[in-house]
Amino acid sequence: ERNCLFCPYAVDDELHLLLFCSKNRELRDQFLNIVFDYHPEIAEMHHLEQFVSIMASQNHAILQALGKYIFESFKIRNI
Repeated sequence: ERNCLFCPYAVDDELHLLLFCSKNRELRDQFLNIVFDYHPEIAEMHHLEQFVSIMASQNHAILQALGKYIFESFKIRNI
């Protein structure tokens, strides 16, 4: 019962919201551009490593962008 409403066959978990949900594509691209500006090596990582690196970041700009991304993602999902 945790299937994504926007992505067929996808489990709607934290990883999916952050890196894969099709509903958030434009918003995610903006967010990841900020992440890659500070840590370009993340772009070459496996998606599980990307998720852990982003979630464990101590960079203020990345954390601020992450909070905004999550907030905006939930607004999009509630429309």
